[in-house]
Amino acid sequence: MQVPKNWTLGWKEGGNPLDPDPWNKYVRPESRLLNGDFLPADEHELFIWDRDYTMKVFKGSGALYFWLVTDIYLEPGSYLFNVNVFPDMVESYSSGGGKKWASDPLSGELRFIVNSEVDNWILPQFGQKNEFSHAFEVTQAQNVRLGVAFRGRWAIENNGWFMDDWSLTQLASPTQ
Repeated sequence: MQVPKNWTLGWKEGGNPLDPDPWNKYVRPESRLLNGDFLPADEHELFIWDRDYTMKVFKGSGALYFWLVTDIYLEPGSYLFNVNVFPDMVESYSSGGGKKWASDPLSGELRFIVNSEVDNWILPQFGQKNEFSHAFEVTQAQNVRLGVAFRGRWAIENNGWFMDDWSLTQLASPTQ
C-alpha cells in the first residue's frame, strides 16, 4: 500500500450490507502513488492536477469501501476542505481497450469525514475530474480528523479513484 505522508488509508473487508451477493463483498483495495513515468503520456492531464503525483486507489472486480484521513491541528474558525477526484468506475472494456463507464450512478460514491461526523454520500460523474467542497466549523483549538470515504458498491470491472490537489482553507477566524 502506498499512501501520502501523514495520511491513513483504511478499508472494510467482508460482507456488503448494500448487496449481499457473495461476489459483491468488500475487498482490500490496492493503492499507488503515481508520477507521470507510470502513466501513459495522454493520461497525465486526466489524473495529475497539482505538481507531479496522483494517488490511485482501486480494485478490479471487487466492491470497495475505503477512507483516506489525516489528523491536523486547527485553530477555531470556519474551514473549506476541497478535494479533486476522478472516479475510474469501469463497467467493461472494449476489445480496443476503451472504457465503458459504470451505468448505475450508485456504482461510486464519496463523503466527507470531519472527526466523527460524516457527510451524506455524494454521487460523482464517472470518467472525469470532479471537484467537491465541504465547509465546517472548529469551535476550539484541537486535532481534527479530516478525510474522505469512498464506496464502490459492486464488483465491477474496475473500481478506481484517482485523487490529487486536495486543500484546506481557513475562511474566517472567530475574531474576523
